[in-house]
Amino acid sequence: MKLAPGKVGSIKSFNDEPLIGKRNGQRSVRLSKAYRVIYKQIESGRYEIIQIVEVNKHEY
Repeated sequence: MKLAPGKVGSIKSFNDEPLIGKRNGQRSVRLSKAYRVIYKQIESGRYEIIQIVEVNKHEY
């Protein structure tokens, strides 16, 4: 994926946010209410998708 630096974070509805702890240096973007993508910038304008996770508040 190739985007201009800061482009993902400029789209407000994506809720692009930095992560902390063991995911320090990675970022999270909301794909929908149920899914988020974890990614990191690997070089200027290039990003690596690390994981797509399902966000679910319920334990079954």
